[in-house]
Amino acid sequence: MTLAVGPQVRGRGWGSRLLERLHDHARDSGAGAMMLEVRADNPAARHLYAAAGYEQVGLRRGYYRSADGGSAVDALVLRKELSLP
Repeated sequence: MTLAVGPQVRGRGWGSRLLERLHDHARDSGAGAMMLEVRADNPAARHLYAAAGYEQVGLRRGYYRSADGGSAVDALVLRKELSLP
């Protein structure tokens, strides 16, 4: 699954709202934690996830390949414990 917000509405809290809805759905489904991966070169997404309480638990070197043959980008593996409502 990919979480994305269009460039025309970035910075308006939509990413945080989408992420919180995912957290709610996961909790309602019985999940105790969520994990995700994010490109190491995506500071906006990294900030969003850090603000939501995600912590880095792993690294996948060269995980994201460039379509044009450029350098591969690492993926950061993140985890967040979900508290009960």
